[in-house]
Amino acid sequence: MPEPPEDVHLAITRFNRQYNPTIKAKFLNFSDNELHIQFTESLSSVSRISDYFEEFIIELDACAPISLALKDYTQENEASYHVRH
Repeated sequence: MPEPPEDVHLAITRFNRQYNPTIKAKFLNFSDNELHIQFTESLSSVSRISDYFEEFIIELDACAPISLALKDYTQENEASYHVRH
């Protein structure tokens, strides 16, 4: 698996420090100006899951000189989401 850029790694670390164990972010890849992150819930009752995706963008904006927006997400299974920024 590829390593995330340093600023993306920092954003993931900060996000996970704040929201884990409720939800955890994991870098998948960065290609064609799209950042792919997997979010895994530890509690399947998390409501408004997209709010967490937006919170990650706030962390990323604080750590990286790039500006991304939530493009879409797909639910991979009951507790895992693939998000494109």
